[in-house]
Amino acid sequence: MDTFTEALARADADLRGGRLAEAADRYGELHRLNPLDLDVLGSLGMVLAALGRTGEAAHRYAQLLRLQPGRAEARRNLVSALRRFGQDLVSRGLLPEEALADPADDFDPERSECCVQLGHCFQFHGLRTEAVIQYERAVARDPRCTEALLRLGTLYAEAGELAAAAKWFRWALAVDPGLAEANFNLAAILEGEARLAEAQIYRRRLPRPLPLEVQTAPEPRLRVLVASAAGSGNLPTGLLLPQATTTRIRWFPEGSTDEQEAALPPFDVAFNAIGNADVAGFSSARLSRFQERLAGKILLNRPERVLATRRDRMPELLAGIPGVVVPRVLRLGRDEVLEPGLVERLEAAGLPLPLLVRPIGTQGGKGASRVETLDQLASATALDADAYYAIAFHETRSADGQYRKYRMIFVDRLAYPYHLAISPHWLVHWYSAGMGEAAWKREEERRFLEAPEAVLGRQGLEAIGAIARRLDLDYAGIDFTLLPDGRILVFEANATMLVHLDDPRDVHPYKHAVVPVILEAFQAMLQKASGPADRPKGS
Repeated sequence: MDTFTEALARADADLRGGRLAEAADRYGELHRLNPLDLDVLGSLGMVLAALGRTGEAAHRYAQLLRLQPGRAEARRNLVSALRRFGQDLVSRGLLPEEALADPADDFDPERSECCVQLGHCFQFHGLRTEAVIQYERAVARDPRCTEALLRLGTLYAEAGELAAAAKWFRWALAVDPGLAEANFNLAAILEGEARLAEAQIYRRRLPRPLPLEVQTAPEPRLRVLVASAAGSGNLPTGLLLPQATTTRIRWFPEGSTDEQEAALPPFDVAFNAIGNADVAGFSSARLSRFQERLAGKILLNRPERVLATRRDRMPELLAGIPGVVVPRVLRLGRDEVLEPGLVERLEAAGLPLPLLVRPIGTQGGKGASRVETLDQLASATALDADAYYAIAFHETRSADGQYRKYRMIFVDRLAYPYHLAISPHWLVHWYSAGMGEAAWKREEERRFLEAPEAVLGRQGLEAIGAIARRLDLDYAGIDFTLLPDGRILVFEANATMLVHLDDPRDVHPYKHAVVPVILEAFQAMLQKASGPADRPKGS
């Protein structure tokens, strides 16, 4: 094994010989062995800069300056690295040239604004930990540094550490309540926690009107006005409205004004993409007024029909359809879950334990729990959610011990098979069910997609069709299972249903046959809703 001196000589030889990658590795190892060796640290920074690893180089120079503040060479190199970082941003089109950061030669990495600049550099180069350290240093030196507070919130949110992200966004808003980025992101975090009313406090602080987002198609056949929620609750429209042929005008009714609504650009058809009934109410008043003033044009997915699909309204909405079972549902406010006698109230509503509990507004099973005891009920409702759904639990395990969840998509009130997920767990999701790894599961899914009536029977298929007509939505879907007696048990039926075609063709070839049928039906519906075929569109 080389001594430190011998290893340093090898690193120096690599540097002199132009073997920069090898030199960087050797200097990096030497720095790990002796973090206080200033010459090694300086050489490491120099080699990293020569390799174009600007963020890492700046990190090493900043370390060097903290160890030896008067080291002029490190200061010059740090300034040089930051200038190169700025030029890199300009060359990538991420920063206008006139805004190019030009650090002064007296750049001091202890000053708040300099910490922010270093943080930007590290963040750009993917050095998250180093960026967080610099932004936190900036806040320690200036607690009102909103730029650092915003970046900390963003970095923690991207890492999924939402509680920490919310802390930084709240701090930023305590300094400046009008910060749009902090208001928007904090509202999104609160929505994910089912704290919808509190989220709206921050949504209302956003500037009015919220700007339109226009994506112009290179060869437009249709111009579609897409009404969207400012936060979550939107139906992903990327596949339904292909960007190559559909100009999408994204409009946020809850953040709109009368003046903006009156000046909306021309469109062929309007589509309400707000599919989550728990958040649709924030936009429904303006959308309803807009619907009345459409002058012959159609608003697909009328807002009052979306609101009717709220989970606790589903038993009444689908009541009386032959061959359909809809579990009982009770919506409980945050204060109601703390009241004594909750179990007795649930039993009186026909919801004895065990039951399912989930926060309002959530999708994909987030926060859903199967509750069998009073302690579990207390735990399942311990969040600060605005409200919860208590849902009767039906044991739907098949004879082979697996749970099955079928999904069909409704386009213009006709049903199309989309997928089947088979899982050993009661909370069934397609990706977590191991469909890609189990050939027998995929074979069963293929049979369902290619011949749904052979699986559901005529009674089951007729029940699904009746549900599509009862929802009366232009685009929606249903998740359900098939009971042993052939009846359909509804998990949910609403407009939030996702359609995508990301599954590998060689693993799921059958999906590449059925999904295009759904997309073609949706396009045909748009064309029909947009008016006569001979009328010019998309111009």
